[in-house]
Amino acid sequence: MENNVDVCSLPIHRRRLADRAPDARHASGWRLVAWALLLASHTAAMAAELPARFTAVYDLKKGPITIGETRRSLMPDGPDTFVFESVTRPTGLSRLLRSGQVVERSLWTWHGDHLRPLEYTYFSHGGGTPRTVNLRFDWSQRRVTNTINGDPWRMPLSDDLTVDKLLFQLRLMHDLPSIAPRLHYPVADGGPLKTYTLEILGPETIRLPAGTFDTLRVQQRNGGRQTTYWCAPRLRYLPVRIERRQADGSTINAVLNHSEGL
Repeated sequence: MENNVDVCSLPIHRRRLADRAPDARHASGWRLVAWALLLASHTAAMAAELPARFTAVYDLKKGPITIGETRRSLMPDGPDTFVFESVTRPTGLSRLLRSGQVVERSLWTWHGDHLRPLEYTYFSHGGGTPRTVNLRFDWSQRRVTNTINGDPWRMPLSDDLTVDKLLFQLRLMHDLPSIAPRLHYPVADGGPLKTYTLEILGPETIRLPAGTFDTLRVQQRNGGRQTTYWCAPRLRYLPVRIERRQADGSTINAVLNHSEGL
């Protein structure tokens, strides 16, 4: 998740198992087998399946302090198109220090079994210098037009699986579970095309205000920054917690408050 308000291997797992006592390794092995069976059942039942609409509301936390709220929603926008939207705003005492909100929207359609972006928009206002970003995807001409604060430029669409940086998170839900140790996503985000690489770390049970969730932990590294997603199978792999760790060690967490439609 983006830091929207300026505030939002398996090998490693096996090494940790090897450090434990034999009985612990045996018990953990059974847990891994059970998890593998769970993933297999979800793969068969959920491939290429997303709900037509849902809403998820997250509390943004810096340490123990809630500093904002992010509301994500998916809804139809015609017979063959959908809108995935994210709205972030400060809450509580943070409203006394800054105002405004950040809005991201991705208009997309299905292309076979893949999510294909048509247009991405981003705008922020009220919390500093306003910023607007618009990406229009012309798949017939295989190019994307990036317009940042009114200044347009174009770049080629060299990969049929390119997504925008908001739709990427919806595609992650669609692609999980995965038997691959890593997932790779070409992403257009207003600059040169990037590749997001995510490593699947394994299962973890976490407790949140919204409940206790068995999750699949997935991690993305970008230089000194690290983003970890805890994705819950029972909510169609919606991330129920997202942690962004900066190079200086500080963290921002988005923690699921409630959801509908999943």
